[in-house]
Amino acid sequence: MEADVLKQVCNLLDSNNENKAEEVINRQYPFQNIEHLNRSYTKSKMLEIFLRDGFIDRYSGYKLIFPPVLRLLSIKFPDSFPFHKNWKMSECHIAYWELMPTIDHIKPIAQGGTNDDSNLILGHSDNPKFVED
Repeated sequence: MEADVLKQVCNLLDSNNENKAEEVINRQYPFQNIEHLNRSYTKSKMLEIFLRDGFIDRYSGYKLIFPPVLRLLSIKFPDSFPFHKNWKMSECHIAYWELMPTIDHIKPIAQGGTNDDSNLILGHSDNPKFVED
């Protein structure tokens, strides 16, 4: 539907009907000012979501690893399981990207989503959000 509105607007612009095009946008696909929220959750809140979701990526079903376990392995085996403080990929073990849980918003903050628990899920940085069946 939204794409059809913009197609109509482009057709009106192509016909040199700028005023009508703007009317269509304002009526059918108006700008919505969304209040900016920061992603704000504590480490405690992150752990709560990790536990709630069972360390399972909600998009793929992959089992993820508690971040301190990854760090402990890097401390114990710095050459075999390296970590870089600035996340330099060439100097970190790939497990940090494949198995590190992250918090994701179901409805993005930029689209009006909130930091409520019901809008937070467990994901991970290297996993596509939509996997094929």
